[in-house]
Amino acid sequence: MVSQLTNDRSLTKGKAMINVEKTVLVNAGIAQVWDIISDVGSVYKYHPLVNKSPQLSKNASGIGSKRRCEFYDGSSVVEEVVGQKEGEELTVKLSEFSLPFKSAEATMRLDKVSDKSTNVTIRMSYKMKYGIFGTILGYFVIRSVMKKVFTKVLKSMNDHATTGRLIGKDGILLQAA
Repeated sequence: MVSQLTNDRSLTKGKAMINVEKTVLVNAGIAQVWDIISDVGSVYKYHPLVNKSPQLSKNASGIGSKRRCEFYDGSSVVEEVVGQKEGEELTVKLSEFSLPFKSAEATMRLDKVSDKSTNVTIRMSYKMKYGIFGTILGYFVIRSVMKKVFTKVLKSMNDHATTGRLIGKDGILLQAA
C-alpha cells in the first residue's frame, strides 16, 4: 500500500517522492542568512558549484522570482520561487535540468539558534525518470550525492556569511562580495 512509505519518501499529488535533507549550523543571525538566500540572483555568491546565477524575473525575491544556476561543469538548472515564509523558509521548483528527474523541489528552512547562529536545512524532494530503475538510482545514489552537495553548500554559506567573501569553485574563498 502506498501509505506505508518510509519517512524518506512522501506523497505529492499521488506520486512517491524521494526526499533528502541536511542541516548545518551557520554562524550568522537569521536575518543575515535570510538576506543571503532570498536574493535569488545571488546564489553564486555562496554556492560552491554555481559559477553564475542570472536573474530571469523582474523581481529579485519573493514568489515568482526566477534564476538560472549555471554550474562550473557547464550544466544548468532553472529555479523558481514557489513558496516563501518571510524570514523562515524558501521553496524553489527546479526545471530545465539535465539530471534524471521528472520533477524536483528544494526548500531552505531557517531556525534561529541564537542572535548570531542559525540552523539552515536544505530539503529536496524529487521524482526520478526511468521507472523502478530510476527510483532505485534516486534513492541509493542520487540521494547520497545530494546530501554531500548540501553539506558543501551549507559550509560555503557559512563561510560567505562569516567572511563576506564570494565562494568560488569547490568552496574556495574569493574576494569580498
